[in-house]
Parts: sequence; structure tokens; C-alpha cells
Amino acid sequence: MSYPFVNLCDLLSESVKQFPEKMALAAKKEGVYVPLTYRVLSDRVRGFARYLSSVGVRPSDRVALLSHNSPDWVMADLAVLGLGGVVVPIYPTLSLAEIAYILNDCGAVVLIVESQDWVSRMEEIRSSCSALTTVICLADLVCDFSSGEMPEAWGGAGPDDLASIVYTSGTTGNPKGVQLSHGNFLSNVLDGLSVFSISEKDVVLSFLPLSHVFERTAGYYMILAVSGSIYYAESIETVAANLLEVRPTILISVPRLYEKIQAKILSEARGVKKWILKWALLIGKAHVVFLRQGVAIPFLLRVQYGFADELVFSKVRGKTGGRLRFFVSGGAPLGKELGEFFEAMGLLICEGYGMTESAPIIAANRVGNYKFGTVGLAFPSVEVKLGEDQELLVRGPNVMKGYWHLPKETAEVLDAEGWLHTGDIARIDLDGFISIVDRKKELIVLSNGKKVAPQVIEGKLRTSVYISQVMVHGERRSYLTALIVPNFDALRQAGVASEAAIKTLFEKEIIEKSRVFAPFETVKKFIVLKEEFSTENGELTVSLKLRRKVILARYQTILDALYD
Repeated sequence: MSYPFVNLCDLLSESVKQFPEKMALAAKKEGVYVPLTYRVLSDRVRGFARYLSSVGVRPSDRVALLSHNSPDWVMADLAVLGLGGVVVPIYPTLSLAEIAYILNDCGAVVLIVESQDWVSRMEEIRSSCSALTTVICLADLVCDFSSGEMPEAWGGAGPDDLASIVYTSGTTGNPKGVQLSHGNFLSNVLDGLSVFSISEKDVVLSFLPLSHVFERTAGYYMILAVSGSIYYAESIETVAANLLEVRPTILISVPRLYEKIQAKILSEARGVKKWILKWALLIGKAHVVFLRQGVAIPFLLRVQYGFADELVFSKVRGKTGGRLRFFVSGGAPLGKELGEFFEAMGLLICEGYGMTESAPIIAANRVGNYKFGTVGLAFPSVEVKLGEDQELLVRGPNVMKGYWHLPKETAEVLDAEGWLHTGDIARIDLDGFISIVDRKKELIVLSNGKKVAPQVIEGKLRTSVYISQVMVHGERRSYLTALIVPNFDALRQAGVASEAAIKTLFEKEIIEKSRVFAPFETVKKFIVLKEEFSTENGELTVSLKLRRKVILARYQTILDALYD
């Protein structure tokens, strides 16, 4: 199938032509999902675009969008893009100082916010935002959504025109504005559609922030391109309930959600149920071996799998709504064992890999062609190779135009031949599957010169049902230490309460999970924390990556004590 897309607004216009009365988006209102058809969405987008034009938005103007996920986010995004404007998404979780930095750095002339509360809060920093002329509140928006003459600029953007400036999460220093064109996004969308079987029949439950380019491309633009349907979760806390209401066919998330689901399944399996679960997983994994080889499944295994599916697997799948075709995982490494755990139950997780600078997807496992422990094969239009120190280099039509007003920083990651230097250490096997070892800047060098990839160790330790989060430390030290956040529910259900018992339990878990590592890669000492790392206290990025410097600064004293 060919897709006649020149700019991102074409995604909507083509869907309106083919399925005008089909549901495009839905969000909860007074406890009930309210659908929005493609025709109505198009009318709202056009109406809002006329309004934005009336307040002075012109091609190339930067318009900041500060809102949680909602149909209004999509409406505002497409309206700005249709006028040739540049959308600058801002996370509502950012501080006012961080918001002011972004508004000033990009020179936003208009800020769109979701509520009057944000209008009031913006008064504190508005005088410091020199280019900002207008603040628009989506909750109070009154537009003429009936048909009318569109501004001259409407729909005129081309593939090379700037669509968005997406600010990186800033794990170190100030965030940088990644310039992404219409063509950058569209190449990623078309690549995704060429390797995943997605159609107008698919339904997505969206809960990752649309301000993050992963959700925006995979959970919004890609679904819009095939006239699929998107439901918005009420919050991250209601995802479990919303799954049963929406019954999605595709779920896009970061590994943290899948780790939590696995931990809940394991922690709730006690007594006889625990043994049944272990038996069922063994049967499920044996069943998968035959399926993947495409050979006949032995009669006895078919019978056993039928019992395992009835007793365990069907119940787990039922909690996802019962019609899920596959999960998509990105944003952080997915543990090999975690993928195999869900695969045994008939739930495939397709792990991918990317970065904001590549709009974002570089590689992904396919439904019929995957290897757990890898991030899959490069997208069709993307070239990959290994550079110095085995750093992954990427080139393709999805690679950014550069950092906004930062030529020096752009030159540091984009070389003269167009290769994007990802900063990730990687391996590429003979079949082309890519494995990410660790961030180049995050490799730990011990005092004996040995190099340690902390993400690999952290991922392995998180496979313990009792460990929720972990950060490994040891730069220029003689051995590794760690900060461990327990799975408090699992500890409670296991009856482990005292500090001594918790320490003994974690010592055993570390020994068990570290069998695959060399002695110098094994955590020798650790601290058990009483609260989770979070975005609110600045210890996680919005994509839930560890902000190691922030965490280290907070816990430096107690970590130092582990080396006394």
C-alpha cells in the first residue's frame, strides 16, 4: 500500500477521506469514554487553526504545547502543523524554571495550556519570556468549528519543513532542542507501517506522554496514518482498569510497566498457585520453541499447554482486555527473561530502540522475526554501523536536522557524512540484530581499569520479583555497590518485614541473578531505599531513565560509607 503523505496533516486528511465517521480518539468525561470521529476531529483542527491564525501564528512560528494526553493535544498539534508552525511540546511535570528556559530558548510566540490553573501559574514567568505574546487555555477554548475559509498557509508544509522542536530530557545539563521535520516523522511512520501489520481495525490505549517523541510517533502518528482508534488512559494508575474497558489490540509502553505486571503476577502466586505458575511457564516456553521453529507440536505438549492456558495464561491475557496482538516496548532496555516470560503466556513484546534525535525509532523486533535481548533489526530506511569504541552510528531520513541554535553540539553528534553518533555501545550479530550494551557516558570504570555496563546489571537484578528499581555505582572504586528500591508489595506478601530479613533476602537475590556476570560485575554491597526514584523528585527523566548524577548527589554520603 502506498501512502500519499507530504506532511503530517495529510495523516488526518487521508483518514477523513476514507473513514469520516470512524472513531479516531476517545477520552473519559464524567467516567465515560466519549468518542471523536475523524470528521469531527478534522473540523476541530481546522477551526482551531483559523483561531491560531487570527492571533498571529504564521509559518515557522514556534508554538509551545503544555498539556497531558487528550484529544485536545492532538487537535492543537495538527492545527499548528497545518499552518506551517513548529510545535514545541512541554511536559506538565516540569518546573516553572524549566518551562521558562524552553519558551525562551525556542522563542515561542504562543503557549497552549490545558487549564486555567496553568494560565495562572504562567503569570509567574510570563514577563521573563520575551517572545511570548499569547497564552491559550484549551479548557476555555471557544472556536468556530463550522466550515470556513482556511488561512493561505494551510497544508503547505513540505517534508523538509520543521515540524517540531522536542527538548531532550536533560540527564546532563540544560535540555537541547531537537529539530524534527515533517519528513523525519513521516519516514519513521512509513517504516513502522512496513514492518508492523497495523490497520484501521487496531485500537491503542495511550498513556505515555505525547510530549515524548516515542508515544507521539508510534502511538499517535502511526495509528492516525492507518485510521486506527486511540483511547487515552485517565492516568498511569488507571491503566489496569482502562485495559479492560478499551480492550486494545496494541499497547505501547516502557519496560517499567511490563516489569510491574510480571512482579504482580509472581507475587500473587503463592502456595499451590506458585507451583502451577512455574509448571505453566515451563510448558509455555517449550511450546514456543516448536512454534518458532515452525514444526509440529507433540501431542502431549499440546494437551499440557491447553491446561496451562486455561489455568494461567488466558487469565493473564484477559486482564489486558483479551484481544491484544502484541506489546511494544521502548525508552529503556527490556530484559531478555522478561520478554520470554510474556512470550510463554502468548503475549509478545516487540522491543525497539531509538532516540529523540531519530524521530525516534532506529530499530525494532518484528512480530514474526525477533530475538529477546536485542532491539531488533534496523528500520528499512535506516543505515547502522559500529564506529570507534563500538558506538552505534545511524544514518537515514529520520535523523534530525540538528539541535536548535547549537551548531557546536550538533557537530558533536552529526558528522559530515550524516552519521548520527548515538552514544550507545552496541553489538550487531550476523543476522543484523542490534544489542545495546550501555550508554557510552555511563560505563563504569573500576579502579582496576575494568569497564562495567551498569544497565545490563540493573536489568538483570530487576528480574527479581523483590526488586523494583536499582542503580549500580562504582566509578573509580574497587567494587560495585547499589541502591535498591524494593517491590514493597512482594515483600509484604512474602512476610519479609525486618531490615535484617530484607538484607538477607536481597543478598541471596543478588547472588542468584549475578551468576551470569564476572566477579567484578557483581554488586558487593547495597543500600535498601524506602521510597522509589521518581520524576517528581528529579531522579527519573520523563521517559523513566535514571538521572544518575541527581541520584548520586542525593545518596553520595551513604554510598561512600559502603567503601569505608
